[in-house]
Amino acid sequence: MQFSLVIPTYKRPDALLPTVESVLCNTLLPQEILIIDDDELDVVFITKLEAMAKQKDTKINYFKKDHNKIRRGLSESKNLAVTLATNEIIFYLDDDVVLDTEYFESAIAVWKSSETEHKLIGVGGRISNNRKTSNFEKYYRALFGLSGECSWDVNTVGFQVWDEGVKSTQKSYYLHGGVSSYKKELLLEYPFATFSGGRTGLEDVEHCLRAKLAGYYFYYVPSSHLTHHPASAGREAVYAAAKKESINRRAIWRNHCSHTFISRANFVRANIGWVGKKILSLQFISATGLIVGLLTP
Repeated sequence: MQFSLVIPTYKRPDALLPTVESVLCNTLLPQEILIIDDDELDVVFITKLEAMAKQKDTKINYFKKDHNKIRRGLSESKNLAVTLATNEIIFYLDDDVVLDTEYFESAIAVWKSSETEHKLIGVGGRISNNRKTSNFEKYYRALFGLSGECSWDVNTVGFQVWDEGVKSTQKSYYLHGGVSSYKKELLLEYPFATFSGGRTGLEDVEHCLRAKLAGYYFYYVPSSHLTHHPASAGREAVYAAAKKESINRRAIWRNHCSHTFISRANFVRANIGWVGKKILSLQFISATGLIVGLLTP
């Protein structure tokens, strides 16, 4: 089964290089690697990546976005890539991750075994250096309405639920956006929400909820795993990212969730719990940004 890989990037050549190197060390390789750039990588750097890929019998396709035609932003890059990819299965990676050598092989095995499942829209993997969900956090989530109907879900008020401790492949309704793969035809039908642009937009949450409401589902595959090494370059400031997160969360709830009194109350309760998590973990700047985003008209 052939597949394409998409890596949106922005001012992170030092992080992008080990990402591409880990891709090329995999036991199964994409037929093309599309790098969608919101800045402009050095020509020498791109030539180096192209040579590395050629040695592995694959190819790098580099696209610098024309911001006179296409707005900056992660979702915009993802949606552009769908029109450029030549294969039916499209993988997305963040530009600051390092893959396990069997990352693609594990995910493609699930795609192959599920070819007759027409409601399957995506297959995603595990971020192995994410902390596991403790029992305390599970109780906390239940208290504030931050849990779901399964371990990987987007709940009825638009909050994502995940658990990196899940041991086996399971049906799910949520995937981390930077460790995921999808059917091209369904991405064309259900593109990523653009919101206000930028790196932190909850586009994966909105996409998963919209797919769930339309009757689609995902598979979470823990054997398909990578490590995330957050790069500071190209990243929005903590306060700005948190503010945008709350603004976009309100948009998700407004556009896709029930507006009954109970739903409104549960949305408020979930936001209190979400902000509370930041405070409990001493992330005060992020908590402030979340609160301001909730109060922004």
